[in-house]
Amino acid sequence: MSNDDRVQTLQNKHAEIDAELQTLVRVPVYNNISELKKAKLAIKDEIRRLQEEMQVLAT
Repeated sequence: MSNDDRVQTLQNKHAEIDAELQTLVRVPVYNNISELKKAKLAIKDEIRRLQEEMQVLAT
């Protein structure tokens, strides 16, 4: 899987988690929210890392 494909996959997963979080915030179920927020942040960090790596490789 290329870095572009990986970034796209991660961006899709990030959006899915965000949508799930938005649903959970409206429902009083708090036990999964923290885990989802952590996963979302980890994915965002990996997206940023991969994008920076691709920029370095492009130069």
